[in-house]
Amino acid sequence: IVADGCVLLFLVALLMSVETSTALTVVVIGTVTTWFLFQGMKRRVYRLGIENDRANGLRFQQCIEILQSVREIKVFHKIEYFVGKFGLASQRFASVFAKANTAQLLPSSALQTLAGVMLMGMAVWMITSGWAFQKIVTVVSLYAVAGYRMLPSLNRLSGALSMLKQHQPILVKVMGTLLIT
Repeated sequence: IVADGCVLLFLVALLMSVETSTALTVVVIGTVTTWFLFQGMKRRVYRLGIENDRANGLRFQQCIEILQSVREIKVFHKIEYFVGKFGLASQRFASVFAKANTAQLLPSSALQTLAGVMLMGMAVWMITSGWAFQKIVTVVSLYAVAGYRMLPSLNRLSGALSMLKQHQPILVKVMGTLLIT
């Protein structure tokens, strides 16, 4: 995370040194949009983390019940019943897990779309403002290369923050258990 943060800061400083007003505009718009995006996703990812913890707990509870009653299950021919019961818990866990992973991917897709739209908008603004063609090509190319290098770092940061938020309920539960003992 630290390395990605350093890469982002270096690229922003580079863009600021080339064209300060444009870079400042792009950074402010990008930061504000990203902040709103994460604020919108934060609550959903947290709820999915709670659901994920419950579903995983239910799945482990089913496993323990099955392992503790193997003999009774075999004697009373209840294999299908317990397989169905465990299957439902596993399906719920898989469904919540898939939703959580999808929710973690949405910010990175939105960031990529935002970067493309901002790059095109910047080019249109430069053309309508009467910039020289050579300068437009140079500045837009620089922003395209910087964006190409920034997006993986932003995506890794986004994924790490989403994962931390998703697993926050589990961490709180573990910390509560550790503080009690």
